[in-house]
Amino acid sequence: MGEDREETRNNSRASGVYVHMRLARAFLFLLPLSAAFGQPRSYSFTGKLVFDDGSPVPSAEIEVSTMAWQEAADPVLTDPQGRFAFTGLPEGLYLLTAHRNDLGTFRRGQTSDSLRMDAVVPNATFPHPDIVFRIERYGTITGVVRDPAGNPASGMQVSAARRSWANGKAAMRTTTFAVTDDLGRFRLPSVTRGRYRVCAAPSQGMPAPPVGYAVFGQSPREVYAETCLPGVGSRDLLEMTPGKNMDLDVVLSRQTASTVSGRVANLPAGQNVSVQLQPMEPTVGPRSLFGQARGEAHTFQIADVPPGRYWATAQASRSDDGAQTPLIARVPLTVGDSPVGDVELKLEPLPSIDVALHAPSDAGVITVGLRDADDLLGVETQAQRQTDGSLRIALQHGGRYWLVVRTPLCPSAARLGKAEALYHAVAIAPGMKETLDVSITHACGDVRAVAIDQAGKPVPKARMLILLSGAPDDPGDFALELAGDDGTVSYTGLTPGQYSLWAWSDSDDWNGAVDDLAALKARQTVVEVGAGEKAEARVPLLGAFGQGGK
Repeated sequence: MGEDREETRNNSRASGVYVHMRLARAFLFLLPLSAAFGQPRSYSFTGKLVFDDGSPVPSAEIEVSTMAWQEAADPVLTDPQGRFAFTGLPEGLYLLTAHRNDLGTFRRGQTSDSLRMDAVVPNATFPHPDIVFRIERYGTITGVVRDPAGNPASGMQVSAARRSWANGKAAMRTTTFAVTDDLGRFRLPSVTRGRYRVCAAPSQGMPAPPVGYAVFGQSPREVYAETCLPGVGSRDLLEMTPGKNMDLDVVLSRQTASTVSGRVANLPAGQNVSVQLQPMEPTVGPRSLFGQARGEAHTFQIADVPPGRYWATAQASRSDDGAQTPLIARVPLTVGDSPVGDVELKLEPLPSIDVALHAPSDAGVITVGLRDADDLLGVETQAQRQTDGSLRIALQHGGRYWLVVRTPLCPSAARLGKAEALYHAVAIAPGMKETLDVSITHACGDVRAVAIDQAGKPVPKARMLILLSGAPDDPGDFALELAGDDGTVSYTGLTPGQYSLWAWSDSDDWNGAVDDLAALKARQTVVEVGAGEKAEARVPLLGAFGQGGK
């Protein structure tokens, strides 16, 4: 535990991110006694809907669904004590959703940091389970956006970006956004617990009125810049607790804008194409800038571009033997105060990756996807079933990708052509056509991890991260979970191998101790997982500013 390793190769993959797969296995391997006599047996379960402080939630609608999101029974309302019950259900895995108009919609087990859901599994061993469905009140952020003169700014995009994890680093992920009305007012509803930065900006570069005297051609053009509270350079963030309402006053700042110009190459004859500049780290929803490629040289120019990092993209298509082949160009750009010129966008065919899945007949639902290693906030592109029954991943561009597999069992091997794909990122060239072979097995292991403080005591509600592929300085897939009241997190369906884990509390996260896994390489807790085994891990908390016990 807590090894300081020069390099950790994580030969591992987890699958229990969306439901508690331990319960799923119990369902798969336990047969109802009545089945032996050919008699279908029905089951029931009861529960209680409560707030995070344990108080009951009355008059809320509870829906029960199958794993395929099909309604399993008529919805019911909670009583004054928050109690509810469902009866007459066949053996299976069930997902619960709660809704009340003044509170919103909640799914059992799902948090802001994890898409995992807790399944209810009534069966012959547990024919009448009684469960707790815990929810947290949403908060609201309201306020007014003004220009530097104090006038209300209408039509501004306002967002709340929540501190979260992406690609092994802390990142600000936009969770909700709104547009200001004619009085500059905005309202951001359904804000979950967490730490936020609220930003406002025009949807396009909006020129700022000149201040003082200027001579034509001698003064750079200014635009209203994206303005955030707290500022982007600040380590402070706005803390939202369950049910909290916050009011803000945002004053837009001015920023020198620049110009981006270049040409589009390989454009088929007779076509026009637009060029898009998309922020790499958007904090205010979709805020792209556009330009048009013109003339025989297909040149473009985009004005009023605020400083920042962008993806410059262009899309077109060509006719190949009567079939339309999509083309795309994608180039990273850094824009400062000076113009950026001679940008070449070379249109090339999109990659197409076929998926060959080798799995036992009882493997259940399996998803396979590829995630762009260079996209900070990117999610995986999942394989989709084609009309001929095959699976295909339709990527939008070439690059370096990590494999993401979710399954009740675990993957044992994966190759993209001749390249190993389970433990390492794979390079995918524009226009590549290749097959991704993924094998699934029953030979999996589990980990029960406990977050502990410096005294060795369990820490309730600690955050726990397990690295599923790659290494701390080049992280691939991972799972971030919230520990239970006993400080534990159970990871099931793991490919045998070594895993790295980290744990931290809200105070660690607030103080910036958890920013980058590469910087925490010496603080990892390493655990070995064997097939059919359940490993135990005690994971020390990362202290404030990284000074906690190892």
